[in-house]
Amino acid sequence: MSQELNVNEPDVVIVFLPEGAAELGRLRRARIPRIVVVGLNAPPPTECDDLEEWVRFPEDASDFLSRLNELETRLASEFRPVPQLDAEDALHLGRQFVHLSTRDAGLLKPLIEHFEDVVPREELLATLADGARIAALPAYITRLRKRLWPFGLTIASIRSAGYMLGYGRVPTPDM
Repeated sequence: MSQELNVNEPDVVIVFLPEGAAELGRLRRARIPRIVVVGLNAPPPTECDDLEEWVRFPEDASDFLSRLNELETRLASEFRPVPQLDAEDALHLGRQFVHLSTRDAGLLKPLIEHFEDVVPREELLATLADGARIAALPAYITRLRKRLWPFGLTIASIRSAGYMLGYGRVPTPDM
């Protein structure tokens, strides 16, 4: 299966409310930076996080640019989104995505659920439908590491404990 890496989308998404309410929910779950433009008679958002700014439409251009600059400043300060795995076995990280095999997605799911925390080897083995032995797990992890490398993600092997998914690019994908 060829790797599809989508990096051509904007860093900050503009969402109009109330029309874009569903899209706003998806962007929040995916931790994608956004500016919410609220319609004249629509209520403002009741919840915002560090990746969201909102303005009322019609807005003064200088106010809008000020909100955009504030959001970009926060993004530059080491923001790193948590990876997401969708129902079609596609890994999403911010605005990037890649389609994975069923086996790779199965292995990745508990690693994402425990992002930057150790997942025991036995828990990862339980995701493999073909009854793979623990000796085969390192080969599967090596394959998955190569798929995650373009995202700046690594899977660390934690001696006598398991594996941990996190950030940390290595020089080459030849793990």
